[in-house]
Amino acid sequence: MKEQELYNLYKEYAYNVLKEVRNSIPVNYGDDEQKEDLSVFLAIFVLQVKLNKFIWSVSNRPTFEQNIIALLSETGEILDEFKPKWKWWGNGGKINEENVKEEIIDWLHFYMTHVQITCGINDITWLNPLMDEDSYIFEDVAPKVLIEPSPLWSYDEILEEIVNLFRSVATLYWQNVESDVIESIEKIIGTYMASDEVFEKYVEKSFINYMRQVQGGRYGKSVTIDDLEKYIRNEFSNLF
Repeated sequence: MKEQELYNLYKEYAYNVLKEVRNSIPVNYGDDEQKEDLSVFLAIFVLQVKLNKFIWSVSNRPTFEQNIIALLSETGEILDEFKPKWKWWGNGGKINEENVKEEIIDWLHFYMTHVQITCGINDITWLNPLMDEDSYIFEDVAPKVLIEPSPLWSYDEILEEIVNLFRSVATLYWQNVESDVIESIEKIIGTYMASDEVFEKYVEKSFINYMRQVQGGRYGKSVTIDDLEKYIRNEFSNLF
């Protein structure tokens, strides 16, 4: 199977995950907008668990501390995209909004991994029973991944929230207070993307991260595109 064909297959599975999650949100859970935001970010969480399972099979599972450091690094990369607004010794320039979006999506990969590690989840093998409102998905995961993008318009406000995000991510190293992280990332994401665009871009980037395990054998283990196709078919077809 060619790469584009495999991407189309993965994308189809990803949107099926979103559809299944969306249909499983309890009727009494918040308003329609909250339901949609929770659906998107819970679906991203499921996709990240599957991506991590594949990556960790050919590399190493990160420790809690290693992932926090990676999350801090990604926060710094978001901040770096705003350099034209805070680099007083430079010549200014324009902020590349597409680059900002890309860095936000990269950040989400590591944040969802943080939630997976702190909740002690190794895999998700079947969506339907896990989406029951009494399951650990709603008790433990949902409060940590319910991101409700809210827009900011001022660059000064955005920079303030990125600094707040950096501080709150650093705090995760010593204590799990995800609510502070979520409060800041909601404003940063909301300035640039609605939740449906977040999902679309996450699917695109997560597939790139799958393919990186195929291209060049980065961790010394030989993984072919046929191996990846088999993994995606097996893992996602069994979810429903």
